[in-house]
Amino acid sequence: MVNLPKRFHSESIHAKAQTNADGYPDEAEFIRCMEVAKQAGYEGPITLVYDGPGDMWEGIERVRKLATPYLN
Repeated sequence: MVNLPKRFHSESIHAKAQTNADGYPDEAEFIRCMEVAKQAGYEGPITLVYDGPGDMWEGIERVRKLATPYLN
């Protein structure tokens, strides 16, 4: 668990996964970052970002599948 000071507040976050050469996200790294947001009590909007190779919409779908458990 990450201990963050209570004074920080975010209105929104961008969730951008690191991808391999084929455009597949680093699942462990992405989930770790989403867990940090969850543990910090974040409940706001999450903007999904894909900036890897291949079809943008297919990439966004891969990121969405990883992010879904963290969406309110």
